[in-house]
Amino acid sequence: MKANMRTTMYWILLVIVIVIVIVGTWWLRGRSAPLQTAALTVGTAQFTAEIADTIPLRERGLSGRERLEDGYGILFVFGSPAQHAFWMKGMRFALDFVWIRDGRVIGVTENVPPYAEGGSLVPQLYYPPSEADRVLELNAGEIGKGKIKIGDTVSVVH
Repeated sequence: MKANMRTTMYWILLVIVIVIVIVGTWWLRGRSAPLQTAALTVGTAQFTAEIADTIPLRERGLSGRERLEDGYGILFVFGSPAQHAFWMKGMRFALDFVWIRDGRVIGVTENVPPYAEGGSLVPQLYYPPSEADRVLELNAGEIGKGKIKIGDTVSVVH
């Protein structure tokens, strides 16, 4: 009886280890994989945007980077519109947020400062003015330079 119980426990532990390895590999691959890019037009402004369309890629975002090249951004793509919250934890430079729904700019948030280490234990959260299905992060000042405004059309060419 004890031998059967040990064999069963062995198989259960083996299955758990295999599942952990598979999930861990998927999660790490998503976090370290280079992001795909696409040409993006917002109103008359043009950018090259990295696409963050999976949970690991959205979690990673721009965190830990030293800078973002001029004319570049990152486009967060969500499965459905919602009040998706953003924070600046791990950020080293200021950003502009362009809140998008159904291919139109629904709001902008300019010059969001990087998270100050040692500051508040809870980073400030930033929300769109209404439900959004995409969010474009750009270097601070790009909204003004590109004259991006609410109602502008957003098009993505992969």
